[in-house]
Amino acid sequence: MSSFIITADNPKVLALRKKEPRLGVVVDLLGDISFRDYSDGYSFIVCQIVGQMISQRVAKVFCERLHALCDGEISPRTISRFPVSELKNIGLSRPKCQYILGFTEAILNKELVLDELEEASDDEVMKRLTAIKGIGTWTAKMYLLCVLRRDDILPYEDKVFAKAFKWLYNLEDATCADIKKRGKRWSPYASIGVLYLYHATAAKLTSRPFSEYEKAAKQRIIKE
Repeated sequence: MSSFIITADNPKVLALRKKEPRLGVVVDLLGDISFRDYSDGYSFIVCQIVGQMISQRVAKVFCERLHALCDGEISPRTISRFPVSELKNIGLSRPKCQYILGFTEAILNKELVLDELEEASDDEVMKRLTAIKGIGTWTAKMYLLCVLRRDDILPYEDKVFAKAFKWLYNLEDATCADIKKRGKRWSPYASIGVLYLYHATAAKLTSRPFSEYEKAAKQRIIKE
Protein backbone atom coordinates (compact mmCIF):
# COMPACT_ATOMS: atom_id res chain seq x y z
CA MET A 1 0.00 0.00 0.00
CA SER A 2 1.63 3.23 -1.14
CA SER A 3 1.38 6.57 0.61
CA PHE A 4 2.10 10.22 -0.01
CA ILE A 5 3.83 12.59 2.39
CA ILE A 6 3.14 16.21 3.19
CA THR A 7 6.27 17.78 4.64
CA ALA A 8 6.11 20.56 7.21
CA ASP A 9 8.40 22.68 5.04
CA ASN A 10 6.25 22.31 1.93
CA PRO A 11 5.66 25.81 0.43
CA LYS A 12 1.90 25.26 0.57
CA VAL A 13 2.10 24.35 4.26
CA LEU A 14 4.24 27.40 4.98
CA ALA A 15 1.80 29.66 3.12
CA LEU A 16 -1.18 28.19 4.99
CA ARG A 17 0.33 28.56 8.43
CA LYS A 18 1.02 32.24 7.76
CA LYS A 19 -2.66 32.75 6.95
CA GLU A 20 -3.85 30.70 9.94
CA PRO A 21 -1.35 30.49 12.84
CA ARG A 22 -3.56 27.98 14.65
CA LEU A 23 -2.84 25.48 11.91
CA GLY A 24 0.83 26.33 12.32
CA VAL A 25 0.60 24.99 15.88
CA VAL A 26 -0.86 21.74 14.55
CA VAL A 27 1.87 21.48 11.92
CA ASP A 28 4.55 21.95 14.57
CA LEU A 29 2.97 19.22 16.69
CA LEU A 30 2.74 16.69 13.87
CA GLY A 31 5.61 17.59 11.55
CA ASP A 32 5.53 15.62 8.30
CA ILE A 33 2.36 13.57 7.77
CA SER A 34 1.58 10.68 5.45
CA PHE A 35 -1.65 9.41 3.95
CA ARG A 36 -2.65 6.47 1.81
CA ASP A 37 -2.22 7.13 -1.88
CA TYR A 38 -5.55 6.27 -3.53
CA SER A 39 -4.59 5.69 -7.14
CA ASP A 40 -7.68 3.62 -8.03
CA GLY A 41 -10.65 5.97 -8.16
CA TYR A 42 -13.18 3.21 -8.80
CA SER A 43 -12.42 1.12 -5.71
CA PHE A 44 -12.16 4.31 -3.64
CA ILE A 45 -15.72 5.33 -4.50
CA VAL A 46 -17.05 1.80 -3.99
CA CYS A 47 -15.57 1.73 -0.48
CA GLN A 48 -16.92 5.23 0.21
CA ILE A 49 -20.41 3.96 -0.67
CA VAL A 50 -19.86 0.94 1.56
CA GLY A 51 -18.89 3.24 4.44
CA GLN A 52 -21.87 5.59 4.24
CA MET A 53 -23.68 6.00 7.59
CA ILE A 54 -21.60 3.37 9.43
CA SER A 55 -18.48 3.50 11.59
CA GLN A 56 -15.02 3.38 10.03
CA ARG A 57 -14.35 0.10 11.82
CA VAL A 58 -17.42 -1.61 10.35
CA ALA A 59 -16.78 -0.05 6.93
CA LYS A 60 -13.27 -1.51 6.93
CA VAL A 61 -14.65 -4.97 7.69
CA PHE A 62 -17.20 -4.75 4.86
CA CYS A 63 -14.59 -3.48 2.38
CA GLU A 64 -12.29 -6.36 3.33
CA ARG A 65 -15.15 -8.79 2.73
CA LEU A 66 -15.86 -7.20 -0.64
CA HIS A 67 -12.17 -7.36 -1.52
CA ALA A 68 -12.15 -11.08 -0.70
CA LEU A 69 -15.36 -11.66 -2.67
CA CYS A 70 -13.68 -10.06 -5.70
CA ASP A 71 -10.59 -12.26 -5.32
CA GLY A 72 -8.47 -9.28 -4.31
CA GLU A 73 -9.50 -6.90 -7.08
CA ILE A 74 -12.39 -4.46 -6.64
CA SER A 75 -12.96 -3.42 -10.24
CA PRO A 76 -15.92 -2.86 -12.58
CA ARG A 77 -15.23 -6.25 -14.14
CA THR A 78 -15.30 -8.18 -10.86
CA ILE A 79 -18.16 -6.26 -9.24
CA SER A 80 -20.41 -6.59 -12.29
CA ARG A 81 -20.40 -10.38 -11.84
CA PHE A 82 -22.44 -10.18 -8.66
CA PRO A 83 -26.18 -9.69 -8.24
CA VAL A 84 -27.58 -7.63 -5.37
CA SER A 85 -28.30 -10.79 -3.39
CA GLU A 86 -24.64 -11.86 -3.37
CA LEU A 87 -23.39 -8.42 -2.38
CA LYS A 88 -25.93 -8.38 0.45
CA ASN A 89 -24.39 -11.58 1.82
CA ILE A 90 -21.30 -9.66 2.98
CA GLY A 91 -23.50 -7.37 5.10
CA LEU A 92 -24.34 -4.51 2.75
CA SER A 93 -27.80 -3.02 2.64
CA ARG A 94 -29.87 -3.40 -0.53
CA PRO A 95 -29.64 0.33 -1.38
CA LYS A 96 -25.83 0.26 -1.10
CA CYS A 97 -25.67 -2.81 -3.33
CA GLN A 98 -27.83 -1.01 -5.89
CA TYR A 99 -25.68 2.13 -5.66
CA ILE A 100 -22.48 0.13 -6.21
CA LEU A 101 -23.93 -1.74 -9.17
CA GLY A 102 -25.37 1.48 -10.62
CA PHE A 103 -21.99 3.21 -10.31
CA THR A 104 -20.32 0.19 -11.90
CA GLU A 105 -22.74 0.26 -14.82
CA ALA A 106 -22.05 3.98 -15.31
CA ILE A 107 -18.34 3.19 -15.52
CA LEU A 108 -18.77 0.25 -17.90
CA ASN A 109 -21.07 2.11 -20.29
CA LYS A 110 -18.78 5.17 -20.09
CA GLU A 111 -21.49 7.41 -18.70
CA LEU A 112 -18.74 8.36 -16.24
CA VAL A 113 -15.06 8.20 -17.25
CA LEU A 114 -12.91 8.66 -14.17
CA ASP A 115 -9.74 9.45 -16.13
CA GLU A 116 -11.49 12.52 -17.57
CA LEU A 117 -11.90 13.92 -14.06
CA GLU A 118 -8.14 14.46 -13.82
CA GLU A 119 -8.40 17.55 -16.02
CA ALA A 120 -11.86 18.71 -14.93
CA SER A 121 -12.42 21.63 -12.56
CA ASP A 122 -13.43 20.96 -8.95
CA ASP A 123 -16.99 22.05 -9.70
CA GLU A 124 -17.19 19.83 -12.76
CA VAL A 125 -15.89 16.83 -10.82
CA MET A 126 -18.56 17.43 -8.18
CA LYS A 127 -21.24 17.73 -10.86
CA ARG A 128 -20.27 14.53 -12.70
CA LEU A 129 -19.87 12.39 -9.59
CA THR A 130 -23.02 13.50 -7.79
CA ALA A 131 -25.04 12.83 -10.96
CA ILE A 132 -24.59 9.12 -10.10
CA LYS A 133 -27.15 7.85 -7.60
CA GLY A 134 -25.52 6.98 -4.28
CA ILE A 135 -22.62 9.43 -4.67
CA GLY A 136 -23.26 12.51 -2.58
CA THR A 137 -21.40 15.74 -1.98
CA TRP A 138 -19.24 14.32 0.78
CA THR A 139 -18.09 11.35 -1.30
CA ALA A 140 -17.32 13.64 -4.24
CA LYS A 141 -15.25 15.93 -1.99
CA MET A 142 -13.34 12.96 -0.60
CA TYR A 143 -12.56 11.98 -4.19
CA LEU A 144 -11.24 15.46 -4.89
CA LEU A 145 -9.21 15.42 -1.69
CA CYS A 146 -7.86 11.87 -1.59
CA VAL A 147 -7.74 10.68 -5.20
CA LEU A 148 -7.24 13.85 -7.25
CA ARG A 149 -5.43 15.66 -4.39
CA ARG A 150 -6.92 19.04 -5.18
CA ASP A 151 -5.55 21.91 -3.08
CA ASP A 152 -8.63 23.78 -1.93
CA ILE A 153 -11.24 21.31 -0.63
CA LEU A 154 -13.19 22.02 2.56
CA PRO A 155 -15.42 19.06 3.54
CA TYR A 156 -17.61 20.96 5.99
CA GLU A 157 -20.23 18.22 5.69
CA ASP A 158 -17.93 15.69 7.37
CA LYS A 159 -18.62 15.15 11.07
CA VAL A 160 -15.05 14.09 11.84
CA PHE A 161 -13.66 17.22 10.22
CA ALA A 162 -16.30 19.44 11.86
CA LYS A 163 -15.36 18.07 15.29
CA ALA A 164 -11.67 18.78 14.69
CA PHE A 165 -12.54 22.23 13.36
CA LYS A 166 -14.43 23.03 16.57
CA TRP A 167 -11.42 21.83 18.56
CA LEU A 168 -9.08 24.08 16.57
CA TYR A 169 -11.19 27.18 17.16
CA ASN A 170 -12.50 26.25 20.62
CA LEU A 171 -16.11 26.37 19.45
CA GLU A 172 -19.11 24.85 21.21
CA ASP A 173 -20.72 24.25 17.84
CA ALA A 174 -20.01 24.97 14.18
CA THR A 175 -22.53 24.95 11.36
CA CYS A 176 -21.55 24.40 7.76
CA ALA A 177 -21.90 28.15 7.27
CA ASP A 178 -19.53 28.81 10.22
CA ILE A 179 -16.91 26.45 8.81
CA LYS A 180 -17.16 27.92 5.31
CA LYS A 181 -16.79 31.45 6.70
CA ARG A 182 -13.75 30.73 8.87
CA GLY A 183 -12.33 28.33 6.30
CA LYS A 184 -12.07 31.05 3.67
CA ARG A 185 -8.78 32.16 5.18
CA TRP A 186 -7.39 28.68 4.46
CA SER A 187 -7.81 29.16 0.70
CA PRO A 188 -6.18 28.30 -1.67
CA TYR A 189 -4.68 25.47 0.39
CA ALA A 190 -7.63 24.37 2.51
CA SER A 191 -6.89 20.70 1.74
CA ILE A 192 -3.60 20.94 3.64
CA GLY A 193 -5.40 22.14 6.76
CA VAL A 194 -8.05 19.45 6.37
CA LEU A 195 -5.48 16.67 6.13
CA TYR A 196 -3.59 17.97 9.16
CA LEU A 197 -6.81 18.04 11.19
CA TYR A 198 -7.66 14.48 10.14
CA HIS A 199 -4.18 13.46 11.23
CA ALA A 200 -4.54 15.36 14.52
CA THR A 201 -7.74 13.42 15.18
CA ALA A 202 -6.07 10.09 14.41
CA ALA A 203 -3.15 11.01 16.67
CA LYS A 204 -5.65 11.85 19.45
CA LEU A 205 -4.37 15.40 19.80
CA THR A 206 -7.99 16.51 19.93
CA SER A 207 -8.45 14.75 23.27
CA ARG A 208 -6.82 17.80 24.91
CA PRO A 209 -7.96 21.41 24.51
CA PHE A 210 -6.22 23.19 21.66
CA SER A 211 -5.51 26.09 24.01
CA GLU A 212 -3.00 23.90 25.88
CA TYR A 213 -0.94 23.35 22.73
CA GLU A 214 -1.26 27.00 21.76
CA LYS A 215 -0.03 28.14 25.18
CA ALA A 216 2.95 25.76 25.03
CA ALA A 217 3.83 27.05 21.56
CA LYS A 218 3.81 30.68 22.75
CA GLN A 219 6.00 29.83 25.74
CA ARG A 220 8.47 28.07 23.47
CA ILE A 221 8.66 31.09 21.18
CA ILE A 222 9.33 33.39 24.17
CA LYS A 223 12.15 31.14 25.40
CA GLU A 224 13.69 31.05 21.94
